[in-house]
Amino acid sequence: NDSRNQTDTTGTKSYYNEANNQHGRPIVHLANLGGEYNFNPYNKIGVSGNYFYQDATRSGVSNQVNSDAAHNIIQILNRQRVSPELQKEYDAALNYLLNFGKDDHNLEFEFKISHSPEFEQNFYTDMYLYPAIPNQYDNDAITGNNDKKEITLKYINPLTENSSFEAGYSGEFNTSETDLYVDYFDYSLNKLVKDTTKSSHFLLDQTLNAFYSTYQNKIGDFSFMAGLRVEQAVLKPKLLSLDSTITNQYINLFPTLHLQYNLNKTTSLQLNYSKRVHRPHDDDLNPFPEYQDPRNVRSGNPNLLPEYIHSLELGCQINSENISFIPGIFYRYTTNRFTQITQQLNDSVILTTQKNLNFDQAGGLEFVVSGSIANFLSTQLSLNGFYDQIDASNLGYNVRSSAYSWTGTISFNFNISKTTMFQVPPP
Repeated sequence: NDSRNQTDTTGTKSYYNEANNQHGRPIVHLANLGGEYNFNPYNKIGVSGNYFYQDATRSGVSNQVNSDAAHNIIQILNRQRVSPELQKEYDAALNYLLNFGKDDHNLEFEFKISHSPEFEQNFYTDMYLYPAIPNQYDNDAITGNNDKKEITLKYINPLTENSSFEAGYSGEFNTSETDLYVDYFDYSLNKLVKDTTKSSHFLLDQTLNAFYSTYQNKIGDFSFMAGLRVEQAVLKPKLLSLDSTITNQYINLFPTLHLQYNLNKTTSLQLNYSKRVHRPHDDDLNPFPEYQDPRNVRSGNPNLLPEYIHSLELGCQINSENISFIPGIFYRYTTNRFTQITQQLNDSVILTTQKNLNFDQAGGLEFVVSGSIANFLSTQLSLNGFYDQIDASNLGYNVRSSAYSWTGTISFNFNISKTTMFQVPPP
């Protein structure tokens, strides 16, 4: 349901109400097949394949009512939709493992390939109940293809009983394409004609190359794991309809550090830091909108940058025979965080897209207590306090926004017998 109080550029007020009812029941078929062959105790090869098939026809109606400033109805419209859709995915994987004669001292290789075609059609009929005017028709056809290749090479060496080293390479080579064809019925020509203002063709090429290494060791009561990932990314959104290509490329370092110190047999301290990346999805980079709902239009942003997340966590774990207590504190700092921006294109159309915030920072406290009584009753209590602040000064908002929140859950498990358990989960 969508209700709006609108004021156009002349200052005239109006009201708009929309009620949507959509229905669909997809049918999905899944199949997978795989095999593995051991040449000897040190060499192993495996192959696998998967098949995905989904067929669905969705239908529905959107009832739209427009009223003037005095709430007098000026238009009633039913927009009917019938949408057959077909989606498939084929993928295969080849993996090889070489063991160097010691447990977990391995060289692993894997190659994956997938192809995902999909086709969707939408047939719309605008039935004007008031005032009575001829029906309007518009259709669209969306053809999509996603092709992915992934190569992984990993070397693992357990150096000693308490230490190990791992290094590797991963590469991803992805291409996704979306071709949108839109037409409408032209009564003057008495036929369907292509809508060149809404039809579009988008192609995205992505290449990711990464090298990484990690080392972990335990010295007495102290243990640590340190890692570093070097990543090169090249993204090329191609706006084929506009004969334009945008290239985003960057090289980044992603360090990781985990520290733990055991104060005694029941208590330990942990300190963790990591830097991660969250990339936009393919649709988030496609600037061409679909027009399933002419009043609510969504589009991507080809200039959208990935999010970079710095996480710092400090925690403590206290264990006894019947109770466990885990308090912790965390802080996250995110640059280029994704955010939705909604803006008015004209008097009746709203556009929603994504942009990058300047930064986002969040922190909080977490307490988890769990315990048991005579193996009959076990319970867990979790409390979380959370603070979040965003800075959107790069989008023209000069005041930072922040929010506080907290959550709490408690659950109970009753072990009635050796084979029966009754649980009261959190809501």
